[in-house]
Amino acid sequence: MMKRAILSIAAAAFAFAPSVSHAQRSHSAESPVKFSLNAGLVMPMSDWGDAVGTGLGINALGTKALSGSPMFLRGEVGFNYYMSKDQGGGVSTKGNQIGGAFDLGYSFPSSSTVKPYVLGGLNIHRTSLTADLGTGGGTTSDNSGAKFGFNGGVGMRFKMGAHVAHVEGRYMNQGTWNGASIASFPISFGVEF
Repeated sequence: MMKRAILSIAAAAFAFAPSVSHAQRSHSAESPVKFSLNAGLVMPMSDWGDAVGTGLGINALGTKALSGSPMFLRGEVGFNYYMSKDQGGGVSTKGNQIGGAFDLGYSFPSSSTVKPYVLGGLNIHRTSLTADLGTGGGTTSDNSGAKFGFNGGVGMRFKMGAHVAHVEGRYMNQGTWNGASIASFPISFGVEF
């Protein structure tokens, strides 16, 4: 089922991207893949927000503009660390996630140096939760295994000296684990290189 969803998104990307004539393609160089790093705050949501505190995230991204179109494809891998949250009775929990995403985006045409965009796609995450059982109780941890989800968000690119930077916010649904909903809202800042 997930394979069909991924193929459907890829087919939609090519179906909705405007066609570019052969003559136009031969006069413009293909856009290279642009790499960037971003970091920021990750706010846990849903049941996950009851289990852990605010997190910090870091991601590596690769973005490819679709020729003759304001659309782009983006892949990313990242790591999120969520701070400890008191659960009462001397118990606290903290978590982390490792994951990746594949997104289709649209950059809005703009004559300004600020270029807004939207993006959305599919993601996969492995979530871990560690509980500190208090004095003498030790710790216990568990992980969710790989869980599929979806994401969507908005951002803007802008010039920052000799580089292009971006700021973005996204909702990320990361599936369910033992009946609990896992979701987050990362707000990040990144620089292309």
